[in-house]
Amino acid sequence: MHFSVYEKLCTWLVKDGSKEAIFSWAFLTLTWNLCCRSKNTILIHRNHISWEGDCLTIQFAHSKTDQQGFNEAFKRHIYANAINPHICPVLALSVYLSINPVRTQGKLFSGAAQYARFRKNLLSLVRKYDDELIRMGVDPAEIGVHSIRKGAATYVMNGTTSSPSLAGLCNRAGWTMGKVKDTYLQYEAAQDQYIGRIICGLNVNSYTFSASPPYFSSNSNEQDIQHDANGVFPFVIDVNYRLLTRFCLASLIYHKAFLMQTLGARSPFRSNTLLTNLLRSDPQNVIIKYAHEDSDVVLTGIPVHVIVLVNQERERVRLEEIYLLLSGRIDATSDRIVGSVREDLDSRGIHGGDVSVNRLQELLRPMQTQLNTLVNDQNNLRSQPSPATNPSTEPRSEHVDILMFQWGDKFRRLPEGFKFNRNMSLLQAWIQWHHGCTYLTHNIGPLKRVEQIDITDFRRDSKGQKRSALYGTQR
Repeated sequence: MHFSVYEKLCTWLVKDGSKEAIFSWAFLTLTWNLCCRSKNTILIHRNHISWEGDCLTIQFAHSKTDQQGFNEAFKRHIYANAINPHICPVLALSVYLSINPVRTQGKLFSGAAQYARFRKNLLSLVRKYDDELIRMGVDPAEIGVHSIRKGAATYVMNGTTSSPSLAGLCNRAGWTMGKVKDTYLQYEAAQDQYIGRIICGLNVNSYTFSASPPYFSSNSNEQDIQHDANGVFPFVIDVNYRLLTRFCLASLIYHKAFLMQTLGARSPFRSNTLLTNLLRSDPQNVIIKYAHEDSDVVLTGIPVHVIVLVNQERERVRLEEIYLLLSGRIDATSDRIVGSVREDLDSRGIHGGDVSVNRLQELLRPMQTQLNTLVNDQNNLRSQPSPATNPSTEPRSEHVDILMFQWGDKFRRLPEGFKFNRNMSLLQAWIQWHHGCTYLTHNIGPLKRVEQIDITDFRRDSKGQKRSALYGTQR
């Protein structure tokens, strides 16, 4: 069973929402997360279930490879997946406990033939959605109860490039590794906790892998929590069950909207009026945290590479806070600057404080008219012909004012259409370079002062080469 198939099965069971579907949902998620045989799931006793730190723990009195119960102290750590509630084993168990009266002693899934019950429900579900499974490339006939254990083990070891140790998986699944390995590679909680986070579906390539289970914050009222727990779960909560039901209640409250929206209309879960309408606990006090945030719950099972991602997320959050702080200060400073400029303009009497582009243009228009008049008078004065002289023989004074010509929306040192005489002698060229010349009726200043902007716009000749009126073909 591929992980995507496991997700689909859980989604379909939640959508159904019937009592049988909720039983199958809890059975499926526990079997997957324990990576155990279905028989072990059936034999789970309620007094073997507890809550430690940030996860649910389950112990097996004995297994196929441990008939004597030497490894009964080994605790399988089961983590909540608040990001994807469809496959969250803690949520599935919480919903199951909320609709099934239980006792402190006895089996979790009480009743005869629980294996046959689950097998029947699983095969019925596969037949119902066989077309969708086929579109996923899965043969419905190959899905059975034992597919869960094989799929979970495969997902843990091969579903990620950051897989845990094989010894850790064998200890969790109850497989022997040979006499020597069984002797020297013993169970340790850290590796089992890492496996628990992977197998519950948390993203091992993200800081969200460090997510906590939903829990009550320090602002919660303990009396309200106890009242709600006694009302939601239809059994007497003993001391050893109190912590477990506390986290189960938090999970139900945190995912209340999801459950009400997703569970079928005839789901028995909807009949729990206390959970739906009469809760005393404030849902705002039920939260989840990540490793980069301050949390009241000690988070476990986090590998080194995820700690690096957590530190990166912590720095990102810190930089975002700095950015928001600086943005606020910049906005405040900008407002002060704009206010100061406005006050200064008001003090100068610019339109009574109402400053706009049109107003400024209106104030500048008389000055622009006066400037244009002066420029036209200067052009008319300098455009008058001077006494006839031979520019090639009469040197021009170096101190003669340079006449400016306005064309093409610019002031230029050469008149429009000016062309350089290529047939002049070297002396004539030298004189025009240093002293200028007369062109038509215009006095031209020294050509050495001519800049690129004074030359007419380039034009292309028949060969596509750029030409200018002054220099001819550009080389």
